[in-house]
Amino acid sequence: MTIPGRTVTRVEIKPDRKAPCPCGSGRRYKSCCYARHRALENARGVARAGLGAIDEVLRVFLPLIESRGEHKIACHEGCNACCANFVRCSLPEALVVAEWLAEPEHAAVRSRFEAALPGWRAAAGADAAVIEDLLARHGGTPTEGPEWEDYSRIGLDYTRKRNLCPFNRDGRCEIYEVRPTICRAVHVVETEAYCTPDRGGVPKVASHPRLVEAVQQATAAFAHGARSLGTDGRERALPEAVATALALSGYSPG
Repeated sequence: MTIPGRTVTRVEIKPDRKAPCPCGSGRRYKSCCYARHRALENARGVARAGLGAIDEVLRVFLPLIESRGEHKIACHEGCNACCANFVRCSLPEALVVAEWLAEPEHAAVRSRFEAALPGWRAAAGADAAVIEDLLARHGGTPTEGPEWEDYSRIGLDYTRKRNLCPFNRDGRCEIYEVRPTICRAVHVVETEAYCTPDRGGVPKVASHPRLVEAVQQATAAFAHGARSLGTDGRERALPEAVATALALSGYSPG
């Protein structure tokens, strides 16, 4: 399979469509889990394509920002200034993460995630669900009015808890190479100091029309891919999206 930024060769023996289904139902594979497995793979393909398109824009855009020496990109692998934020993720993106976690060489990362998840949920409380509902009602971040004010207030309160993402280990993202769009496409310039609330400033975010377009197209495709799996297409908190993806993929007991 191909993941943005990395190529992985994976040997996988797929069941014969006429053979008994691996789930143990006693039915033929083509009459049981085949359609679901195809839908999951299609959704992962949508996510890989969208993330790849975003990465291609960034490959050109980010060096241009620094080319004159006037600005520097503050975001980089190893920075965890935004790892306490509400990090949202679509189901197709989460399916790519889940597949990566299912690789034998990433078993320890998955184990740490599953061990940290209950504590993250307890600290997140009801705020995560409230933010998810606001995003779902507006098809993304609210842009104005009372719900924008609610989104901003609850988001700040959420970040102030410093409830780090369960994939953060010793300040480093353990799924960096398969991280979702919001962790991939948002780049702060000059300093990451203001990514943490109450530091006396606002982070400066680099943007470009082509990047905005790539993100919008990918986000729409992700939502469509999620709905094709019978879900409502909403983005969820990254840990919850990945937990759901692991269960849907048969990688987790549920």
